[in-house]
Amino acid sequence: MHGSMRCLCKYKNLKMGRRKIEKQTSVKKSNRKTIVNMTKKAEKRSTRGNGANKKKPSVKHLSHFLRIYKGLEDWHIPIFAAVKQFCGNIATVMYPGCDKHLTASLIFDNVTYIDLNSKMLPFFSDPAIHSWIEENKQYTGPTIYNFENTNFDRFVPVNNKPYDLVISASAGLVSNSACMKYLKNGGHFLVSDAHFDARNAYTKKHFSLVAVYDSESGQLISEKKCLDDYFLTTEKKKITKVQVEESVSKPKNKRSFKLIKEPSACFFLFKKIK
Repeated sequence: MHGSMRCLCKYKNLKMGRRKIEKQTSVKKSNRKTIVNMTKKAEKRSTRGNGANKKKPSVKHLSHFLRIYKGLEDWHIPIFAAVKQFCGNIATVMYPGCDKHLTASLIFDNVTYIDLNSKMLPFFSDPAIHSWIEENKQYTGPTIYNFENTNFDRFVPVNNKPYDLVISASAGLVSNSACMKYLKNGGHFLVSDAHFDARNAYTKKHFSLVAVYDSESGQLISEKKCLDDYFLTTEKKKITKVQVEESVSKPKNKRSFKLIKEPSACFFLFKKIK
């Protein structure tokens, strides 16, 4: 490479690196400020009418939550917002394998979170996190969320009532789970391919791919020409269930097929058609 070109590339890399560090620093400062403000408000509420000697409330779980998911810089937020705009009326949401990702409640006002890990319980009952959601939510109505500490494959909703949207971010093959029968007909399934769940959903007859999230525009792309490029092998054939199983069990360079577009960094929206 020409010397001046090497210098230019090096300069661009350094510039990009500085921007990344500046953004990370900005997020950390913002989250620290949030924690301080939430602590002051919690202290004010706890001491009101009870004297100044009352024990200060803990923001341990809020601090951990903001550190892990970057608070309002969580990259899932624009995805959730785009889905809400695209689908219109989403009254109820199920989030299997949620971990402590309460960020969904900033966009959706009624979310059922499901996770087998009992260590998640304190996050969903934490008043500081609840207050943070109330102060930053993007809707005006009441916030409803509940946590089901169970295996999502065994989850049964109250009165067997189906959901409008199911979210699968990084919890394995949720699309194979029994909980999917509680997604209503005409409802939507937002899924990443982090654990090959999106490609697995693509092979199912009762799901139709309707959109893919475009991070550059911050919108869901629904043009058929764009969607047709996904989950297609280099032999111009749709991915099969056998190839999904191969994806799960083998690294990319050991598989018998290749996809034209690798969907690992994307979120996809499917519609349940029957």
